[in-house]
This record gives sequence, structure tokens and C-alpha cells, in this order.
Amino acid sequence: MRTTLLFLVLATTIATAKAAPVLVAVDLPDGPSRQHWVDLGHPTYAYVEPTAFAEVDEGDVATLSRHGLSARVIDRIPWRDQYYLVKAPVGVRAQLPGEVLWERGETVLVRVPADAVAAVCSLPARFHHVTRRAMGARFWEQFLVPTVPLRSLPWDPIVQTVVDQVSTDSLTAYIQRLQDFGSRLILGDSSYAASQLEAL
Repeated sequence: MRTTLLFLVLATTIATAKAAPVLVAVDLPDGPSRQHWVDLGHPTYAYVEPTAFAEVDEGDVATLSRHGLSARVIDRIPWRDQYYLVKAPVGVRAQLPGEVLWERGETVLVRVPADAVAAVCSLPARFHHVTRRAMGARFWEQFLVPTVPLRSLPWDPIVQTVVDQVSTDSLTAYIQRLQDFGSRLILGDSSYAASQLEAL
């Protein structure tokens, strides 16, 4: 009985150790690799073309390589600190607190302790707070659905991340609530309620 219990505890400990989540940077250089990544269903928290930042079980890193995806662990204990994507010139980069986990050109992913977040926000640089909110299928459609571009625009990962957070459902619901008030004239019955909604 005692041996069986010890074996179960040891097996559970080994399984848990292998399943520890890690933060990875996965290179997705073309359409098929992006499609394959989306099909695998790992939560992606940020994307700087062609690199996705995601959380996977540590044991899955080797599996990704067998699937032809180049993945490297950038943080073995994810989410203990804050993550920021920062686009800054070299002079400003030297002032960044925390640890640079990944970089490409002027864009870096930095792990910042909670007490140093204010220092990041005060720098003369563009930055985006990376949270544990996974990017949805709508984000990947722009890369996976063939389209004919009207004109070529330079792609900016910080701007794209902000744009992807806009919810068309929320905007539609907000406009519908305004329309449901009918008249918003000052003498109307619903003018005060409409003004409170518009002030949000």
C-alpha cells in the first residue's frame, strides 16, 4: 500500500514537472507554418511578424520542432513579472529596466518586475503591455485569408496589437443602445440617460 502510494506521488510529480508551462517565441515565416500553428491551438499572447509569443508545456517544445516549427523557450517561469513589447532606439533601450527576452531591430520583449513598470511607462518609447489574454481567430485571419491589398503599408506590431483589441460586437452594442433611446434632445424623456451613456 505504502509503495503504491509512493509510486503514485512520484508519477504525479514527474507528470507535473514535464507539464510546466513556459513562454516561447515561435517563428512562423510563411502561411503554412502560421496555419499549422493556429491548428495546434496554443494560446498566443503577442505577435511580431513573423514571431508568435505563446505559452506551451515545456514537453511540447520538442514536439513543435518535430512539426517543423522553430520554437525557443524565452521564460521558464512565465507571468511572475510583467511583459512589455517596446519599440525604442538603442539609446533608450539602454534605460529599459528588467530583462530583454527577445529582440528584432528596434523592437524588444522585456520582462519587467512590478516595481519597475513605472520606469518603462515613462521612457520616450512606444510600448505595449503583453497580458495573458490570448489573441483570437480574428487576428490570424489577416494572415491566413487571401486578400488583395489596396496598397502596401508598413506593418507595426504595437499598432496591430491595439487594433486587434477592438471588439466590433462591443461597438455595435454601444451604438444600438444609443439608437434605442430615440430622441436625445434636451426636452426628451431619455436625454439624461443618453447623456450618461455617451459620457462613458
